Amino acid sequence: MLNPGKRRILVILRGISYSGEYRAGANSFARTYENFFSHVVDPWRRIGHQVDVGLATYPNEKIPEVMRAYQPAWAYVHNTTWRGRTKIHSFLDGLIEAKKRGGEKVWDFILVTRFDIKLRSPITEYAIDMDKLNWPWRERSMERYWWADWQSLPRVGDAMHMFNAAYLDRMIEACKRMIRDRLRHPSNSSYDNCHRILIHLIEMGVSIEKEVNFVLSDFCASRFGRANPIYVEATGYGREPRLSRG
Repeated sequence: MLNPGKRRILVILRGISYSGEYRAGANSFARTYENFFSHVVDPWRRIGHQVDVGLATYPNEKIPEVMRAYQPAWAYVHNTTWRGRTKIHSFLDGLIEAKKRGGEKVWDFILVTRFDIKLRSPITEYAIDMDKLNWPWRERSMERYWWADWQSLPRVGDAMHMFNAAYLDRMIEACKRMIRDRLRHPSNSSYDNCHRILIHLIEMGVSIEKEVNFVLSDFCASRFGRANPIYVEATGYGREPRLSRG
């Protein structure tokens, strides 16, 4: 990890924490929360960081279990279900709630990730720069000339957004711009996710060379559940695992 020091870190879990109607329970926090502690929270705490957990999710019958498992410093539960909302909305919900709770005055560094993500290695083993904006990788397009394509449309892997808290206001504004983009392109599902966030940050003056760090130097594609060296998506079918922590 680059520029570690001792930081006050906020980790925001966003999106669907549980849905019995979606893929018969495929989206369930119970599949990932142990990995979340063993690979994110505990490694950071072991090297001296203060780590708080925040949740931005949707109402469901297992919210009490979610709260017991994560014991968050705060939780924002939207007043409607996930239907009709994009992945950007819960991302923005979490950022706005973090700002209301003190934002950069309380935390030095913020990680926003999803309930269904399991890291392959402890987060301290990844090259994260806590003074910058960090993403797992440059998102590779399906185009033949993908490097030139990325330079004209710089998209990023959107399952993990890691940034110095000084960027919180700009991250909030970038999310709002992505939602406006979605409204202008209602039939294009590529606007449902957060891959385009860096495009809007560049519009606000962010320099890729000076302010952005990619954990992987190589390109990667997160579409269609493709394998990557950083995390796995733990949505699946079958019976849920039993809780053993919290």
